[in-house]
Amino acid sequence: MNWSYHVLLPGEPRSAGHARVFAHGVLEDHELSRLRGDVSLVVGELAANAAVHARTPFVVTVSGHSTALFVRVRDLAPSAPVLRQLVGRADDDPALGGRGLMLVEAVSTAWGVDPGPGGGKSVWAMFDLD
Repeated sequence: MNWSYHVLLPGEPRSAGHARVFAHGVLEDHELSRLRGDVSLVVGELAANAAVHARTPFVVTVSGHSTALFVRVRDLAPSAPVLRQLVGRADDDPALGGRGLMLVEAVSTAWGVDPGPGGGKSVWAMFDLD
């Protein structure tokens, strides 16, 4: 079971919703709806990061292998996202954003950042299929 689908989206905030709809369709086609909530959260966060911070078009890829599902968002900005650590209560911080990668880390099996060929980067997350 090796398959992969991708979509190119513009670097604008509404693209995060399009990325989620794309991922939902792929999961449904492969009878993986049980992952819908977690994958939706991750795809939405990674796509929003690409739209807001990279401000470039980006590619969302959802791929399946024998034991894992991967979500990858590749944009053209060279700067890697930073995982913030919470200190104190979330409502103590006036900057309410910036916690998306903490959510990605919490619901995925693993995540990371790879440099892209010719610049840019890919931020990915993995989900176990077992």
